[in-house]
Amino acid sequence: MPYCYRCPLEFPDCGTECARRVEDIVNYHTTGDVAAMIVEPILGEGGLVVPPKEYHDLVQRICKDHNIVYIADEVQTGFGRTGKMLAIEDFGIKPDIITMAKGLGAGMPIGGYITTDEIAASLESGDHFSTFGGNPVSCAVALENLSYLEDAGLVKNSKKMGDMLKKQLKEIQQSSKHIGEVRGRGLMIGIELVKDLGTKEPAVDETQSVAKGLMKSGVLIGTGGVKKNVIRLQPPLCITEEEAQKVLNLLEKEFKQL
Repeated sequence: MPYCYRCPLEFPDCGTECARRVEDIVNYHTTGDVAAMIVEPILGEGGLVVPPKEYHDLVQRICKDHNIVYIADEVQTGFGRTGKMLAIEDFGIKPDIITMAKGLGAGMPIGGYITTDEIAASLESGDHFSTFGGNPVSCAVALENLSYLEDAGLVKNSKKMGDMLKKQLKEIQQSSKHIGEVRGRGLMIGIELVKDLGTKEPAVDETQSVAKGLMKSGVLIGTGGVKKNVIRLQPPLCITEEEAQKVLNLLEKEFKQL
């Protein structure tokens, strides 16, 4: 897991050791016949963890050396969430397969994937069945949604509002005893709370306290991470500066009360 904040090695001096250890897993913890590796460009439920810039490139090279298909799971990160149409764009690689859903349909049920010509050619008629696959209503909505994302500039707004939120959150962090790290891309932001900045002990109760306090003020946020001590900010891509500032003010109030 490329989790720099909790890694015993120092980044960047470690040389992205987390990526290189993938090869050790292939060599010594599998039979050597691995079909594929599925990765999230940015970990979602795992705590909105952003890997080092070089991570995906290094891991994909390892996969190619071992003839392993590299699959990027963009179900949560795709379609503007991270300030790019697809999050993997930020890492400068082209996966063998990209999976997608959620943001593709803007609420309508739909999922899909993109792949290379070679892999696509291996899927023959009869290999895959879906009773409601290719649903015309969901597909029509998805096409309109993609057009709207571009026409309304929502991908650009995601980056703009995300940069604003992160900048001010890092300013708030300077006076907080509980904010261990602020991280993310676009409107996919994680705030990891700890009981002590030195020991980094997960502040689980404090995270729930902030979430409940915000809920009483009319703002719903998510929590997650391995230890459930990460505040997850993933608002609609159409969020305005005024709305973002309201959330920041309420967050700062909750952090002061901890």
